Amino acid sequence: MDPEKLFDRETNDYLMRKANKEDKVEEDETEANTGQAEENDDKWLRPWVRVPYIGKPLILFSRRLSRVIEERMYTKIRVVFQTTKVKDSFVLKDKCPKEICARVVYMFSCRGDPTTNYIGYTNRTLRERTNEHLRGGTAVSDHIAHCTGCNTERITIDDFRIMRKCRTEFDSTIYEAILIKRLNPKLNRHLVKPGYSHTFRVFN
Repeated sequence: MDPEKLFDRETNDYLMRKANKEDKVEEDETEANTGQAEENDDKWLRPWVRVPYIGKPLILFSRRLSRVIEERMYTKIRVVFQTTKVKDSFVLKDKCPKEICARVVYMFSCRGDPTTNYIGYTNRTLRERTNEHLRGGTAVSDHIAHCTGCNTERITIDDFRIMRKCRTEFDSTIYEAILIKRLNPKLNRHLVKPGYSHTFRVFN
């Protein structure tokens, strides 16, 4: 046989064997990746159980739990660990009593008629503003003077509820106007001229 033809034949055979081998490896890798993807998809579609993470004992517990459920209920589950922060177990700042809260929007509610309300704001403490209403000269004091329900029982700071805590005086006026516009309290109506909205009063 011609040496040149023999060389060509051996070279072609070698290249064909190598190509077939590479195709086989590629097919095996594709099947492995497909199987892994299906396994991952199946893992995320499983029912899951959330448990607090407390260290290595919980890892052993999760394995036993998965095994027991699989044996008894014939289904696989996924255990999800939930961590907690130490700081969540401690309160470093006590809640401020509403009597000494300042820069708040508040609402007064009549004891005899819960639909009769007044909304206002104060930059001082709520106790100071409440005492002003009880002394007279405000819409709340005028209502108390003519209301049987309010005169039957003594009005206290408990009849004033904080609606919003604010950072600045400007925020207080904004939220006061928004709440008046939204709730339309009876005792605020005569304080606004007809045709004006409560929101526009802030900017006039």
